[in-house]
Amino acid sequence: GWRPGFKYFNAYTALTGTVLCGVVMFLLNPYYALATVSISLFFYVYVAIYDPDVSWGGAFHSRAIYKTYRGLLNLALTDKGQGANEGLDWRPSFLVITFGKKYSLTNYVETLRKSYSLIFACS
Repeated sequence: GWRPGFKYFNAYTALTGTVLCGVVMFLLNPYYALATVSISLFFYVYVAIYDPDVSWGGAFHSRAIYKTYRGLLNLALTDKGQGANEGLDWRPSFLVITFGKKYSLTNYVETLRKSYSLIFACS
């Protein structure tokens, strides 16, 4: 985790840094700064009002998935080094983002991958 190692770290130095960052943003380009603040404020108000019921998962579960993926990638890389033709056994991974309960895109990617590569799906 992140732990502040700065000797004089407290809420006032963080607030001072935030205010200075905002001032520099508006001095450099006020239009982009206003657009950025507006978009950020919109997302903040949206989440505060609607409070979407989303399970983001835990850090341990995320780390387990990451380690599994890295292990599979390392296995695939070491498998290629044993005299196999690198052009024929390349297996791409797919990211499928669907909205609603339509799984036709997932089925399409399933036929593309031919049971050899990974599919990351979210909806």
